[in-house]
Amino acid sequence: MKFISILFWGLFLNISTHGQSNSKYLFPLNTYVNNSESKLPESSLSILTSKINNIVAKSGIGGNNFNNPRFVLYTKFITTKKNIITGISSGVSISAEIYLHIGDAFGKTIFASYVIQIKGYGSNLGSAMSDAIKNFDTDQPKIQEFVSEGLSKINNYFINQCPLIIAKSKALASEQKYDEAIFNLYTVPESSNICYIEAAGLVKDIYRLKIEEESAIYLRKAKLIWSSSQQSSSIREILVLLDKVNPVSKTFSEIDPFILEINKKVENNITRDWFEKQEIRKLEQEKEKIKSSFEKDQLEAIKQISIAYASGTHVYNNYTSNSYSSNYYSRLYDYLYW
Repeated sequence: MKFISILFWGLFLNISTHGQSNSKYLFPLNTYVNNSESKLPESSLSILTSKINNIVAKSGIGGNNFNNPRFVLYTKFITTKKNIITGISSGVSISAEIYLHIGDAFGKTIFASYVIQIKGYGSNLGSAMSDAIKNFDTDQPKIQEFVSEGLSKINNYFINQCPLIIAKSKALASEQKYDEAIFNLYTVPESSNICYIEAAGLVKDIYRLKIEEESAIYLRKAKLIWSSSQQSSSIREILVLLDKVNPVSKTFSEIDPFILEINKKVENNITRDWFEKQEIRKLEQEKEKIKSSFEKDQLEAIKQISIAYASGTHVYNNYTSNSYSSNYYSRLYDYLYW
């Protein structure tokens, strides 16, 4: 196991609420424009996307789909009427509607909706669409009222449903569905007050259960491989599994005796390298580095597990925060059909 993976995971064990944003809402409100029906030209789509981003930016919680993809301002542009004008001043005039929905992409629940009617004119349909979108005034007070309504309803949902959310998360953890339980707790907004505090405490305990359970499973698999084939050819496969054992789990202390057992029967550079790297890990100076780093990024592990659960990806020790793409979330939002 590389020492860097030990240090890296040391960063994320001590999960707490320190370092949270002072924003009223913990969750970001992501934006998405579904263009599958309207077929807006790329330039028009870009303008509309920019305007939608501007709407949530004013709320102070604009998102990019990476931190928490659950809540979204979902937008559709629908042409309701088209007139082709012939003669000297030929062109196209359209009437259109922009549908805005604030909702939970995973629960498929809409919390607030608003429809804006706009008109546009151009030499062709594409330019008429662009003109209509340019006429879309995002500074309308009713739009900000709509956003505030949606955010308030999301918060009220968590306040009212808190006992069920906590109970469900505990049940999921008892069924060893740790990632789903962590995801449910991670998305509780800070503004839900007591619920947020309870969720933040519980998610730490569930995260600990996750790493302990999964680490034990990886070690058991490694031991099963060794018991069935005590040959040099099986060692690399065993070490791949051992590399997934979390360094801060109780199981990790069982690895050295297991490696010693292997080394009694198969002497090789791989097992010697293992012990050399563990000696480096045990240096007091490096332990202090791990401990101090621990306290800096306290929510990163939970955030990554939540994102991974949302995208159907499993996370273990060696994830990186850059391993997720917005492409998955775009497909997910497409399937909402709001």
